Amino acid sequence: MRSWMLAALPLFTAAPLVIAAAQETPRPPVPHLATGARVRVRSPAIRAFPHRVVGTLTALSGDTMQVTADGGAAPVALPLGSIEWVDMSVGRRSAGKRFVRGAGYGLLFGAVAGGAIGIASGDDPADEFLAFTAPEKAAILGIGFGAIGVVVGGLVGLGGEPDIWRRVDSAGGGLRVTAAPDRGGRGVRFGVTLAF
Repeated sequence: MRSWMLAALPLFTAAPLVIAAAQETPRPPVPHLATGARVRVRSPAIRAFPHRVVGTLTALSGDTMQVTADGGAAPVALPLGSIEWVDMSVGRRSAGKRFVRGAGYGLLFGAVAGGAIGIASGDDPADEFLAFTAPEKAAILGIGFGAIGVVVGGLVGLGGEPDIWRRVDSAGGGLRVTAAPDRGGRGVRFGVTLAF
């Protein structure tokens, strides 16, 4: 029985850390979209794949949205009818939060993977010099892979997106993308509404 408790140790250690790392501050409400806001816009009118631009909203008229991309590129004018969605930055995550969050996920993934490999490898023959049972292997590999996961996950987290993006909601103005069955029932109709 103690062997299974030893095998589960990495999971019990990782779970509270991952839960704490995954928790964020409550979502702030998305304010109305206004010029000067940092936005991420997806539209087929943007020629480069993945058909999106990240930058500052510089102008908004009845039929066009103008965004100046990060890096000082020329402003991009997008017809409102071509916009699939608009996200607005409502804040930024610090490098420390991104590292801790990534490290937590890395710890959890590494501990689970190590534990599974240890259990799957089975017991060693008893006459070997270093003979381990499957649960002992699970604990050792879970701890080792969990440690590697902390480092790798933390580094991946540092490279993650610092902006906290929220989809612009049309309840108080903004963008609404809708999909509905076609009248004949054989297709889908899509609609885009941008209201302020």
